[in-house]
Amino acid sequence: MANARRRTDGAVATHSLARNANAYITRMVYLITGSCHCQPVFCNRGVRASMTDNLRPARHDEEDWVQQCLAAYDIGAVRRTETLEGGMFLRPRLIEAAQGRYVLRAHPFRNDTLRFRFQAGVVNHAADQGIACARVLPRADGRWGAQRLGAFWALHEYVDGDVLSWDRWSSLKRESPALLESLGHHVARLHDALADAPIEGEPSLAHAVPTIRFHRLVACRRHFRATVRDFPRPPARFRETVKALGDPRIEAAWNAVVETGHRKRAGCLPRQVVHGDLSPVNLIWRTGAIETSRMPALIDWDCTHVGLRLYDALGDVLIRAPWDRPEYHTFEPDEVRAYLRGYVSGTRRPLSQEECACVPLFLMARQLEDLRQRAAAIAWLPDDRDAEFAGLVRMRVGFLNQLMPYLLEEKGPSPWT
Repeated sequence: MANARRRTDGAVATHSLARNANAYITRMVYLITGSCHCQPVFCNRGVRASMTDNLRPARHDEEDWVQQCLAAYDIGAVRRTETLEGGMFLRPRLIEAAQGRYVLRAHPFRNDTLRFRFQAGVVNHAADQGIACARVLPRADGRWGAQRLGAFWALHEYVDGDVLSWDRWSSLKRESPALLESLGHHVARLHDALADAPIEGEPSLAHAVPTIRFHRLVACRRHFRATVRDFPRPPARFRETVKALGDPRIEAAWNAVVETGHRKRAGCLPRQVVHGDLSPVNLIWRTGAIETSRMPALIDWDCTHVGLRLYDALGDVLIRAPWDRPEYHTFEPDEVRAYLRGYVSGTRRPLSQEECACVPLFLMARQLEDLRQRAAAIAWLPDDRDAEFAGLVRMRVGFLNQLMPYLLEEKGPSPWT
């Protein structure tokens, strides 16, 4: 991937689980490939490839439905539509209309009116509080969108700008502690704004959907174990990925996270509305500029829920690197400290000692969350993704190995802030 590529709120590729196994397998096809034409590596609990046969609409039917959907909005005459790359499981559409540019995109697990109402309310509340993000537009009748193919389709404002590649982000954050500190400051302002968000619709997500909920740690570990247990032995394909996911250090890390989470009562920490997937690939920067004085636009709110602010803040901002760039596979505690200095300076609600003591726990849990998603996703990967996914798994395991001493040996006041 190039150092930077153009992206909109619709062009988001994010790992996600649906509310049950059948729905998840169906959606993951689109999530990974954008189509349903690949064959599964294996199928968890007997789910068959044919289950998706009726999901892919004919091209003319899809175009007709897009036009019908857009007719429900007061955006003027539609001049052009363009299918964007990326996307959840059906590709998003860039819409050029008389009144502006928009993105029509699908939401796969907030996939009914009640659940999506929560997401729309959160996004628009954040925008009202001055947070840069793509508002959700209501239809002319006041409703939020429409259901189709197991997803909820809604129209968003268009956000123009650049998203940084993992390679570019890894280089920038290492070179510029000031960038991390400023981003931490802006994320704290985001959380302060979301703390006052009204709860509309249904805020909950199933434990199988990212991210990890610390009051459901045992269920999350059970979900990972069940997914790995269902791998055929020996695997017909994706042998390197399956082998990497069988590393005993992963199970040791799960056990340590569950035990530490219970001991530190992480599941009892105060919860609030959070973004759910803070990551460099969900930040849109002004084209050609990385500014520390203003927060980049936040996209991909599909994982928004009521959770822990510090776990959300740490997200995938600090410990994620290109799988094939081992020079970036080293945990840098000073990056965490710089980021949290910024967070402390930006929040009007000081971090508690209990929250700060959970920093290593949160960092490790984020690594395990990614492994949990990848274990479920490989059922539908095309053949050429084995080396990439195996490399990503090994990278995460390497970070877990580096983080474990911080989890097990930290005592007394937190050294992170």
